[in-house]
Amino acid sequence: MYKVVLFLEVTLTCPKNVFYFRHLFPPPTPIFAGGANDRWVRSVSFSHDGLHVASLADDKMVRFWRIDEDYPVQVAPLSNGLCCAFSTDGSVLAAGTHDGSVYFWATPRQVPSLQHLCRMSIRRVMPTQEVQELPVPSKVLEFLSYRL
Repeated sequence: MYKVVLFLEVTLTCPKNVFYFRHLFPPPTPIFAGGANDRWVRSVSFSHDGLHVASLADDKMVRFWRIDEDYPVQVAPLSNGLCCAFSTDGSVLAAGTHDGSVYFWATPRQVPSLQHLCRMSIRRVMPTQEVQELPVPSKVLEFLSYRL
């Protein structure tokens, strides 16, 4: 008996940090390159709150992720997925398929922490180089630079 293992991986890189969102639950012990098994991540969408990512893959699944967690917070089936995008308020994810259909899901909601909201406010107006020059404690700089 053979076991088919599908593994898709999305990499999000922030300054000095790399986050991996794995399309297999739980992730396998050996790491395979995305697409090595003829399965690809077709679309990735970032929510406007900066806390969530949605990914759509050839394994017929849409996954909702929190950027600070290793596993999806919610998974939904979708055949022939092509693209996905969050609504402007982040409450709905729309996904289109190869046959022209569009599907909608209410996204998992979570109230962002005050720390995260402050970081997002600062990072929207300041590039990393300017953040590094702020006269604040080193722990705050690490947090603002996504290193903590």
